[in-house]
Amino acid sequence: MHRLVDLSTEADKSHVANRNMVVGDGTLPLEAVVSANEKLAKLRKEAEALEAAAALENPSSSSDDDTGVKLAQVYDKLHELKSNAAEARASKILAGLGFTEHMLASPTSEISGGWRMRISLLTMEETPVEYLLRLHPDQKGCSKQEAVRAQLGKFGLPSHNHVTPIGNLYGGQKATVVLASISMTKPHILVLDESTNHLDMQPIYALADALYSFKGGVVLVSYDSRLISRVCEDEEEKEI
Repeated sequence: MHRLVDLSTEADKSHVANRNMVVGDGTLPLEAVVSANEKLAKLRKEAEALEAAAALENPSSSSDDDTGVKLAQVYDKLHELKSNAAEARASKILAGLGFTEHMLASPTSEISGGWRMRISLLTMEETPVEYLLRLHPDQKGCSKQEAVRAQLGKFGLPSHNHVTPIGNLYGGQKATVVLASISMTKPHILVLDESTNHLDMQPIYALADALYSFKGGVVLVSYDSRLISRVCEDEEEKEI
């Protein structure tokens, strides 16, 4: 299957790597796990900004009342997310995965790739439906939720897992959600590196069908004959 694609700066590119690993930087493992909850992280930043604004305002001004109301609302949302227990909960989970006190106090740049991978697998409290609706809010036709559910079903994710936190899904199901999302993006170029690892048969065939009908460029690295045989038309290329 040969395609010519204009690699201009305007081209959209989607990359599906074998592992979506936590970056090795100055972040501590505990911080990496907690910050992965985007909703919690956003609310904490909002609370900090409101607290700073409240400290600078005149207590007798009406704007101070508005800030206080907003801050109370943010505190309520943080309470619902059990913000005060987030670090303790993350620490307990990391300890259960074998992280020592020394490792918990070390930046991720000093932790090996295998251990960073364990951190990566803990993240995301969004459900697949919430995740796709956030990334693809412009769905047309039937209701937006039905549209994303149909896409998840096409890639073989059971309906009850559509509303399961992504962090609770196993590896193959997480990959299925990512592939479903990318198929909705319609990029110019797809780069897939061993993207069928941990996938069941149905999502593999759904991926193959999506790649076969894809009009853009595809860079595919795979040893999976099931995928290659359905995507590649050239018999000689199948042997590569």
